[in-house]
Amino acid sequence: MPFKKNIFLLCIVIIGSILSGRICVAQKIELKDVVKIRLVERWGGASEREKNVEVINKNGIWKSYQTKWVKDCDPKTKGMSIDSSRIFIKNIPNKLLAELLSFIANPDTAIIASHFKLTDSLVKYTDTIHPSLTRIQKADFVNAIKTPSILHEALVYAMPILKDPDSGHYAISITTKANKNYILKAQKWHFASYLPWVSKSIKDYDPRIQDIFYNLSGDDLEAAEQRSLFYKNIDKVIYRKYFETRFNWELFQKENSESYRILNNSITPKEFIVDRHKPNTMSDYRQTYYFNSSLLPPYVNIYWDFYKTDTVNIRQFKKYEDTLANLFKRKNFLYDYLKNNIGVRAFVVKHSWDGMDETKKIMYNNIRKQFASIAFYDPSQMHFLRVVEADGNLSHWIVFGDKLVVLADYTGDLIGGASTDFKGIIPDPNSRGNHKNLKGVCLVFDNTGKRVGGTTDRVYIGWPF
Repeated sequence: MPFKKNIFLLCIVIIGSILSGRICVAQKIELKDVVKIRLVERWGGASEREKNVEVINKNGIWKSYQTKWVKDCDPKTKGMSIDSSRIFIKNIPNKLLAELLSFIANPDTAIIASHFKLTDSLVKYTDTIHPSLTRIQKADFVNAIKTPSILHEALVYAMPILKDPDSGHYAISITTKANKNYILKAQKWHFASYLPWVSKSIKDYDPRIQDIFYNLSGDDLEAAEQRSLFYKNIDKVIYRKYFETRFNWELFQKENSESYRILNNSITPKEFIVDRHKPNTMSDYRQTYYFNSSLLPPYVNIYWDFYKTDTVNIRQFKKYEDTLANLFKRKNFLYDYLKNNIGVRAFVVKHSWDGMDETKKIMYNNIRKQFASIAFYDPSQMHFLRVVEADGNLSHWIVFGDKLVVLADYTGDLIGGASTDFKGIIPDPNSRGNHKNLKGVCLVFDNTGKRVGGTTDRVYIGWPF
């Protein structure tokens, strides 16, 4: 009976550990068994910079020493500088080292937001993401920071996915009296997303290990700088996903009231991003934005560039919006494809730049080389659609009124092959959003999807961006 009870309690502990994101799978090391702790910080890439620190016990007091400091350039010799002097850094409290060993023995196998102690620090840096926030905007942003689900999402997003073998690294090596070595490593990045620490394939997402690393090294300024970069990055992630478009649209309304009045009747921004190097200004140079229109189907957006004070161009765009509204009411196999496939979106490309007419002319002539009958269609009636599948695969289409549709390029494969009527696109997981994998073609269909001309050969007819 006692045996069954112990098994039951053990199961409870394991389940609780898993649900909390922690499970004791690492080696437990007692401070009394430690002989030495060695820290390495290497910059990597083209840099040869490296710093080594050793923590040892002398007469009952733990002390840290710099044992090596490699710099890229010695101002005197103009070459690499290596300082192997043994330099005392500081005395280390037993409690700090015991915490380090405890964190290592009980790794965070999942991201635990509370260990980052983010909320107050993120609030501190809100002005760095947009210096012109209004009182209401700032309050909304702070509320988002305090929302656990949003904070956790931003943390996960900020963690690096791709590992660069040429990047630098951090390393902690613990040597025991039994002459055993326990090693943890983490990659060094240009901002503080160095996690996870890895030891024998166990990944540890506990940020407190890095704090202790810097403390032992005496790098308080570096620690503060890395933390600052990390907080700013988390703020930026939250801002860009939840607020950037809205705040910029509100600023646009304030600074360009006439342009806003013309657009606001039916246009709302899907992605309205100004110059991120000057986030507090609505500088009047042409930029490209994504818009929703209440006159268009919900799966259609408009990709449009304009000057914010150019009300003449904006009124012309409004007329084009009406043209699109009539266009999408007509019978067309491509519009049916968009409507009937959940997650597929179309972005209508509307450019106002000076070279657009010449680009249209070049594309029209390229189509005519493969389909002579295009001469019966008016090039001024060309409409450009970028279609994005739910899985990220792309295709680019040119629509001539309600009569003719030309497929310019695509990723994946056409169902039934390129020589048949259009039946859909088979996605290629290796081509998701990758423009390099676009297959240039010139396949011409009528409005029912019947193949009426063009070529299955690989050709390039162009695209307006």
